[in-house]
Amino acid sequence: MNNKTFSAMTRLAAIVMLASVGPLAIAHGPVDRLADLAPVGARLFVGDNQDGSVIVVDLPAADKVRRLATPPFIISVAWPGKGRHVYVLRGRSTDRDFVTVIDTGFEAEGQARTPYIARSFVAGAGPGGADQSRLLTIEGKPSLYLDDDGELLIFDGDNFGALGEIPVRRYKLAGPDHLHLVETDDSLYVGHLMKGFVQIIDKETGEETKRIEGCPILYGATMDEATGRMFFSCQRDLLVVGSRGDELNKVLGRVPYPGKQRIGPFLHGRDRVLWGYTESAIPELQRLDLTKEPYVMEALPVEASLQQFTSPGGEYLLVYTRSGILDIRHGGTGELLKQVQVSQPFDQEYHEHVDKALLPDIRFLGDLVYISLPHEGRIAELQLPSGEVLRYIEVGGQPTRMVAVPADLGSSQASENLAMD
Repeated sequence: MNNKTFSAMTRLAAIVMLASVGPLAIAHGPVDRLADLAPVGARLFVGDNQDGSVIVVDLPAADKVRRLATPPFIISVAWPGKGRHVYVLRGRSTDRDFVTVIDTGFEAEGQARTPYIARSFVAGAGPGGADQSRLLTIEGKPSLYLDDDGELLIFDGDNFGALGEIPVRRYKLAGPDHLHLVETDDSLYVGHLMKGFVQIIDKETGEETKRIEGCPILYGATMDEATGRMFFSCQRDLLVVGSRGDELNKVLGRVPYPGKQRIGPFLHGRDRVLWGYTESAIPELQRLDLTKEPYVMEALPVEASLQQFTSPGGEYLLVYTRSGILDIRHGGTGELLKQVQVSQPFDQEYHEHVDKALLPDIRFLGDLVYISLPHEGRIAELQLPSGEVLRYIEVGGQPTRMVAVPADLGSSQASENLAMD
């Protein structure tokens, strides 16, 4: 048999074979499209410092645990308090500072789609704006600091899953620095860590109107809604500034710390009590009762504490220690109500820098408490006020920062309300 004859027979065989299997074999046929929806009450979004991914846990069943591959390594996982997007801020582990926006997948009536990464972008140098997993918002809009660029970004849209640009307002600040902010109706009070002053910016124009000096190593800021007074954590004391009436933009006093330990951010406890804390394993929290003047700070000694949090409304103060014990305390007085052994002790040193998150985290969801256990690769679920450990959710890796997003606040409707605020 010559080559020409063999080639002709091969073509004939191919034609016969295709004819025998029918027309659907040579084209993509139609398939049934299944709804990508399932009942989900809430979702946990957890940063894993082992590989930089985000772990997603569906609640209450916890039967689905997914991982989303985000650029490593994570310093913060944050949520504005409503709306369908979670924001993942990258630490200074490489020479590019990413922000990743995750669509939580929630639709109306407790139905959720598969969560996905809607967008990742290089946001300039040193993106920040997360405080206890709550993303900074200005006029109800998600916002970010660019610490190393000295800029403040306000996102006027949140359609991150589309191809179009997101409208962004940019406020130029006094210069590069680590920042803490308090918002009032008319102004932004921006505290600068190393510069040691509070820069007051007109929200409408973006222009600076005043500076309040004398707060070196400024590392925390909050407001007492009852009086409009703002409190900025300085190296040696608290700076108190007014924002209303005759007190507007005036220094009203300074509150010394009770000992050598300074504080940073604040937690709001019960009955207008502020709890001040700082980073790493700390030996005390500091209590400030805003109902009593003159203001006096008091020390609350605790076992070496890795994480602290207050419940919504401030009813409880939770203190999680290096020994793996959770203190459940009164949110106003700090009185110890109960101690619960949640995990094994933490043997390593847990001193965070700006490269990535290392510490465990605490989050509330109704009367449930979730604690990430990076040294055990799992998350503990507890009931309050009893402190009973209900279960452990195995997620692997080293889970650290968390946000808990309930279906009603993470839905599409909540996102629309956020855009209109």
